[in-house]
This record gives sequence, structure tokens and C-alpha cells, in this order.
Amino acid sequence: MIVTSAAQKGDIGTYVNALGVVTPIKTVMVKSRVDGQLMGVNYVEGQMVHAGDSLVEIDPRPYQAALTQAEGQLARDQALLENARVDLDRYQIAYSKNAIPKQQLDTQVATVHQYEGTVKLDQGQVDNARLQITYSTSPRLFPDALDCASWTRQHCPCDRCQCAGCNYTASTDHGDL
Repeated sequence: MIVTSAAQKGDIGTYVNALGVVTPIKTVMVKSRVDGQLMGVNYVEGQMVHAGDSLVEIDPRPYQAALTQAEGQLARDQALLENARVDLDRYQIAYSKNAIPKQQLDTQVATVHQYEGTVKLDQGQVDNARLQITYSTSPRLFPDALDCASWTRQHCPCDRCQCAGCNYTASTDHGDL
């Protein structure tokens, strides 16, 4: 028996219950540059994400505290350096009048150099703390590494690999993806 009906627009509810594996066309390995408490996730599983998207928010407070400590250490050591330079000027005048031995002047010169190095180290720690805050407050998805282990040859943008589990860096091995 053959039955006909009028054509209609709508969903066709055809479902197949079966076992299988869903393989994404592209996967990206994402690694945070800093550790910390995850404060928020800005995507949902399965959502398409793009380079520049903010994926997560990491608690910046530990890094802000480290910045405050580094700035305090820098200020302290800058004050010590300033005082050492003032003393060096005094010692140079005193030495020119034969009021102090050369060893005392040399020691003060070395003290000034020591504090200059300490201030430079402190500035590096301040810069690093600021960088860590940047990483924690605006982690972004960068297409640095692509995992094409699950790709088939037709999906790979390069001509050099067979995509049998290669992990390659887009910017150095395969051009800009």
C-alpha cells in the first residue's frame, strides 16, 4: 500500500542510536602562563572560539600582592642607593683632602655598584609582577600550537605532514593558520 501526503516544512525527527566517536576538525592546546584560582570561564563546551578570545579569568590578587611587594623593595633599595651615592660624594671629598684612606673610598664605590645592581634586580621583579597580572587578567587564546592528531590529510593546511599525530607550531612550521 502506498500513501502520499502534502509536503511540509519542518524538522525530520530521524534519530540513530549507535556507538561512535566524534572527532573535531581542529583542536587547540591551551596552557595558562600563570597558575591560580579560576574565577570565571568565558566559554561553554563545544563553543567555537577564535584567536584573541578571553577564555578564562584567573584570580589576579596574588600577583597584585607580589607587585606591591616588589614595588616596596624597589623603593627601599632606591633609597639605599641614593644614600650610598651621597656618602660616596662625601668620601671623594674627604679622600681628596687625605682625611680617609683609599680603602674606605673603594668600599663605598663598591657599595654604590652593589645597590645599583639590587635596584636593577628589583625593577626586573616589578616588571615581571606586572606581566603576571597581565597574564592573569586577560588570558587569550593564541593559535600557537595545533594538535592535528585527529585530522585527516584533507584538513591539514600544510604540505609537509601526514597528520599522523604531529604537533606543530603554526607560526614556525606551517605558516599562519
